[in-house]
Amino acid sequence: MKFILGLLLLGTGIIAQNNVNGIWKDSASTSFDKGTMIIAQQGDSIILTHYLEFNGQPFTEYGVGNFKGDSLIYNLTVTLTIPGWSATGVHKLKLTENGNKLVGIYIDDKGNSGRLVFTRFAPLKTEEK
Repeated sequence: MKFILGLLLLGTGIIAQNNVNGIWKDSASTSFDKGTMIIAQQGDSIILTHYLEFNGQPFTEYGVGNFKGDSLIYNLTVTLTIPGWSATGVHKLKLTENGNKLVGIYIDDKGNSGRLVFTRFAPLKTEEK
């Protein structure tokens, strides 16, 4: 009985750790301000939207991809671009062991690449009235 209970608890931890649903904040650079990514996950499939400001210029994109194990890979389409930036690309991220960060790289269709870090955002608790 203890063995079965242990397996159930272990399985629950794995499922919870491999859940990327929710709100994530950009945390790779101070040049990226107000960066917020919202991920909707269903099974291995994800859809996301992402807003940020790069040195004060707004930028929006959406992505579709997969999340397997600890790896998140999705193709992006930029809907509000910064002049000179690419309109499509790929993000390749890994979920940290504690489940609180997504760390990886972006690669755009112009051959540019760079580091990405997103931190899980916990909603603020509201006070009871």
